[in-house]
Amino acid sequence: MTSPPLAVRDISGDAAAYAADNPIVFETLPACQQDSVLLGSGLVGVMIWQSAPDRLQFVMSRSDVYSRNRDVFQHRKPIGHCTLRFASAIRGGAARLDIFRAEAVLELELADAPLRLKAICHALDDTLIVEADRDLQRADWSFFPVRDPQSSRTRDSRPADNGPFEPAEIDEFRSANGVQIVMTRYRERGLSAGELGVAAWRSHRGRRMHCAISYDRAMAGGARSELEDRVDRTMTAAPAALLRHHLEEWRAFMGRTFIRLPHKALEHFVWIQFHKMRALTRPGGAVIDLQGVWFDPSTPWPAMWHNLNSQLTYWLFPVGNRLDLMEPLARSMREFEAEFARMGAHAGPDAYALDTATSAEFVPHGPGRRPLTPLRAGMRIGDGTAHHGRRVHDATLGNFLWLVHNLWQCARFSDDRRMMSGPVLRFLRNGIRFYESFLVDGPDGHLHLPETFSPEYKSAPDCTYDVAILRWALTAYLEEAAESADTEHLRDLLRRLPDYACDSASGYMIGDGVPLADAHRHYSHLLMVHPFYDRNITQPGEPCRIRRSIERWQGFSEAPDRPHQALVGYSFTGAASLHSAIGDGDAAHACLTAFLATRAGGRLRFPNTQYYEHDGNDATTVETPLTFASAVCDMLLQSWGGTASSRLCPPAGKTPALTISWRMAALRSARSSPEAASSGSDSCRGGDGGYASSARFSANIPRSRWKSRWSRRFPAGSSAMTDPGQGADAGFHLPRKRVCEQAALGHRTGTSSGQQTSALFGPTRHDPRAIHPAHFNLRMQRVGEPPPEDMTHRTA
Repeated sequence: MTSPPLAVRDISGDAAAYAADNPIVFETLPACQQDSVLLGSGLVGVMIWQSAPDRLQFVMSRSDVYSRNRDVFQHRKPIGHCTLRFASAIRGGAARLDIFRAEAVLELELADAPLRLKAICHALDDTLIVEADRDLQRADWSFFPVRDPQSSRTRDSRPADNGPFEPAEIDEFRSANGVQIVMTRYRERGLSAGELGVAAWRSHRGRRMHCAISYDRAMAGGARSELEDRVDRTMTAAPAALLRHHLEEWRAFMGRTFIRLPHKALEHFVWIQFHKMRALTRPGGAVIDLQGVWFDPSTPWPAMWHNLNSQLTYWLFPVGNRLDLMEPLARSMREFEAEFARMGAHAGPDAYALDTATSAEFVPHGPGRRPLTPLRAGMRIGDGTAHHGRRVHDATLGNFLWLVHNLWQCARFSDDRRMMSGPVLRFLRNGIRFYESFLVDGPDGHLHLPETFSPEYKSAPDCTYDVAILRWALTAYLEEAAESADTEHLRDLLRRLPDYACDSASGYMIGDGVPLADAHRHYSHLLMVHPFYDRNITQPGEPCRIRRSIERWQGFSEAPDRPHQALVGYSFTGAASLHSAIGDGDAAHACLTAFLATRAGGRLRFPNTQYYEHDGNDATTVETPLTFASAVCDMLLQSWGGTASSRLCPPAGKTPALTISWRMAALRSARSSPEAASSGSDSCRGGDGGYASSARFSANIPRSRWKSRWSRRFPAGSSAMTDPGQGADAGFHLPRKRVCEQAALGHRTGTSSGQQTSALFGPTRHDPRAIHPAHFNLRMQRVGEPPPEDMTHRTA
């Protein structure tokens, strides 16, 4: 018998009210691209800034416009920009971005009269729409294409590697109704590389400006017809209807999770990252590379990098209740699976591997590419990233399985059995096969790995990076696979893997015989602590060992707010997540506040929160700000080792990662993995296909100072929460059996647990509007102090 779905409270009104009170504010108009106002549809991105005394520039980019020639370095291509040029100079102005509506408002002080502009990049139609509050007949609105569409990497590298590239072939004309049409054809060494169509036009007496983009990767003649259809559709649609559809999409998205923190700067930064997630991608969109939808041609990384960047980008999506946004990654990995087989073919049939740098289609970079293998004898690499050559990437073996971890999280958090038993298990097994070809029997009875490279640092035998990834993959596969002769073989592999190299004084090492001797930003040697939790605080001796390892890694900095030049960017956020894994909320909080105070070591731009690796000026990467939000979520909610534990009210044996300086916090509609549904009294199942922990005190929280509160909505007639009193396990507990029987919503497109349609691989396309976010609050407050009005305890 199918149970009724969970009744949930719509929290989008709370999110709308919060966003209205907390927009991204630009006190002056941005004067460069790095500081620009950012809009995104999940496929098309817009960067708005003042490029001259009399004009605004709207830089357009689209995340799937990539090179196609396998003989050149795989790279993104810049598109061009729209310019709004006024008849008089801009004397000043300001801007703000409503993150709930994804709407930018620009207030301009022109020489003749004030002007107010509103701009959106339509969430579903990918069209930029700019509307003025008065007639702009004398202003010019035009699109300017890029005739030499290269990034700094392809422009400056050796022609033997990356060129020559022919200038783009551009046809420009105006249609009968005055629409500017620009068709751009890309060529690389004589081969076609796609056709792009851009249309720019004005309407409503010049007050409304539009820019639409189409792309035909195969140059089959579809770009022009698609562009004309889009222009016709936009022209004939009522402007109010266009805006309504855009706002409905954003309301459904931003209303899924609600977070409140006592530290308002951290809180606001997290909210901006949730907004940026939907701007960067959407179901049916493109995979997020290092640039996302906001392409900067000055970047040396105009593609995807898989030795950390692509993996970290997606960590926020599962716990942030945005699993549908992982659809492009899941779809692309399955659609281009042959690329993984091609990259691992030298290790045997059905062996999958992934080069460090590829296109969004997982095509590796061009000429001179060598197979991924361990280093040959005598090839040890002892230099840092400033000195090593390309061979280090050839010896980085764990990229593929680490990316599969993102897909495994997606299947795990959505409880998608079809996805888990299909592509995830296949990817795990074939990635393990790649490693098997390099394992060597040792005299100690263990299987050992030859010398491989720990990303961005040094090489070592039994490299901790590779051992951790392989151990996680074997464990994950054996937990899900049916019993067979193969599973027994893999159990033997798992038993015979070497332990992680460890030093009693400094903790975990890079690998056998290679300690962490100097600063490096990558925490590749600590993946077994986070995100795999293979080494965790429940194991004897591990809390001290893990703490020593983190202190050694971070110890090259004078203090969190005085970081070493090599410990910037995601080093802050990675350290915060590692500290949270051992329940050290104060240390995690110190890392995150230092991230903001130092601007991530001088790389962060405010107020748009974009990260630029080269002194905050170029080489942007989108994953670093996103990991800030995922690190905050790690402080509040974790699920591993068979339980889902709220960091606000964790199960016994797991200390909280909530800093003592936070008087209270609230988290609604987050996710944990389904393992919590059957792990005992400390866990229970929540709505939206996700899972939540019950409230229980840890012995490490002074009960005289803190009490926990947790509110949850249930269907009419269901059991209410019970209060067991103020004894040793004081707190609010959910009737576990009742909750576990409810039908999970969210990423199953049906309305009951009997409909198991996969949102990522099933026949029905996922509709974000079908998500019904569960409402639960996790909060703490000092005993005897009334909570603020917006955080009062509610019960059904």
